[in-house]
Amino acid sequence: MPLYAIIHFKEVKNMEEPIRLQQHLSLFRTCAGWTSKDLADRLDVSRQSVSAWENYNADGNKKGVKMTVIQYYAIRKLLDDEIAHDLADNTGRRNQHILGTLLEVLVDHPEKYTSEDVNAALAEAQLMAPSIMKQPERRESVSKVWPALLAGCGVALSSALIAILGHGQD
Repeated sequence: MPLYAIIHFKEVKNMEEPIRLQQHLSLFRTCAGWTSKDLADRLDVSRQSVSAWENYNADGNKKGVKMTVIQYYAIRKLLDDEIAHDLADNTGRRNQHILGTLLEVLVDHPEKYTSEDVNAALAEAQLMAPSIMKQPERRESVSKVWPALLAGCGVALSSALIAILGHGQD
């Protein structure tokens, strides 16, 4: 049974969230250090399903399949679990996490950020993603330099940092 079929989910606050996640699914997956097969295995779907989600374009310029809300929640849960796992392994020190920052800026609250902030976050993540894929075990060390890289770009993400630092303290 696919993981997304058994996940208990809450109501989507904003129906644009699944679309925004899907638009950047390849980047999220890469920043998590997962191949498309890794993500497919975690969701108990085919690699072709992941590829179809990543190739979907709401404008119709690419072939692909739009994710369902349940699939969105399954992927979101995997990403949230990955963030929580990395933060827990950090022995109490909570650093801003690359995946958490991207979720905040691109999916959860993009309205809080300027287009320059969004573009800078995307550019930095796209620069870092290939090295994460080559050595996924180094994602934690990449996440430690992530805030400094964003600060160097002039990206004001203080609310993202607060959101990430507050994540998991409930």
